[in-house]
Amino acid sequence: MENILLGNHNIRSIDSDLFVGFLNSTEAYSLTDLSMSLPSRTISVPIFRGAFKGLTLMFDNGILACVGHPMVCHHWNTANNAWVDFPSPNYSHLQGGLVLFDGAPMLVAGWDGVNAAQNLDSVETYDLNSKTWKPGVTLPKPMRSSIIQALNETTVIVSGGYGDTRPLKETYKLVAKSTVWERLEDLPFTWSSQASTVFSLPGLGKGIFAVGYYCGSYNLFERKAWFMAEFDLTWRRLEAFDLPTDLSIMEGQIYRVVDKVIAVPDYEAIAGGSNGFKETMKILTKNVLNLSNPWMIHEMNVSLSGKATYALEVMEYVMA
Repeated sequence: MENILLGNHNIRSIDSDLFVGFLNSTEAYSLTDLSMSLPSRTISVPIFRGAFKGLTLMFDNGILACVGHPMVCHHWNTANNAWVDFPSPNYSHLQGGLVLFDGAPMLVAGWDGVNAAQNLDSVETYDLNSKTWKPGVTLPKPMRSSIIQALNETTVIVSGGYGDTRPLKETYKLVAKSTVWERLEDLPFTWSSQASTVFSLPGLGKGIFAVGYYCGSYNLFERKAWFMAEFDLTWRRLEAFDLPTDLSIMEGQIYRVVDKVIAVPDYEAIAGGSNGFKETMKILTKNVLNLSNPWMIHEMNVSLSGKATYALEVMEYVMA
């Protein structure tokens, strides 16, 4: 089996022709399949809409999904082929992160309007023995809409986002067995709501890729791409991956399959809009082996009219 990067998660195909999609809300709307032809395979992307964007993670030969407000968790695996209840965390980590850290799921930061009514500095780690969520290493400050990625099995990076009163540019690292988040070099600007993931790029190796962001200081949407390589933990510009002119991504998913990077944004920045963004109908693809090729824009045949407050979630499995 081949690991592929889907959304913000490292997904392993479990069986031939098997893919799983799930709805983040009890309200079911329409489903549209978008197929893309890639070398030796076809990717079918099921797109669901829900009131709250969920957090998902490949765990225990299946998918761990934590969604809703208050947040509840469910797990699906090959053994039962059904969603089953999974212990819920103590806080809702909306716009936070769910990563696999030192062998166990970990919820990081986010926003809780039920239990705390504020952004969170809370970290919760799932204890595999007691099967409960326990407090982890608290972040230096409350954060949401940040880049939150497991760079490897023992290292988690949190960068940017919103604090209690201002957007952030701080970057932190947590390694396994540590009791404190280490502060890395600050970003050159404040940013939040990027689409990000972890994959390898030619010449740079493995790292965190992030593109598009919202600069809260100036209500400004950007289309710039950045990369933090595992070997030096420094953010560097990737001009070749900048988004097309007048197009940015606010939140969304990015993954790499074979020689392509595929971006599935939630929102598209628009000039002159009342709030500066709208839900997007676009899928973006780029060839990573020929960086001179531009991003290709694919229009989805789905209408989200009247549902501007709903986010998108994408989940699938692809045969290796």
